Amino acid sequence: MNYVIKDAREQPILNIIGPCCIYDGPYSCCCENKFTLFGSDRTTEIGAIYKKYSGFCKEAFTSCDVFSMHGEYIDVYKNILYE
Repeated sequence: MNYVIKDAREQPILNIIGPCCIYDGPYSCCCENKFTLFGSDRTTEIGAIYKKYSGFCKEAFTSCDVFSMHGEYIDVYKNILYE
């Protein structure tokens, strides 16, 4: 999976590269999916977004998903995305 976040002028500012297969639901084998964040050059790793496994019951009976962001420059890019 490959996503590109663009600014108002359609210039890429962030690339998100994720796993080819995303495990979801109660049978996800306690897997944690990682989506790596790269800068516009597609080589500088900015950080990562992780989809956390919530446990069998929560995954089976709800559509709730939990994500977390980690990285050195995450706060800088959050400010850019929210402007």
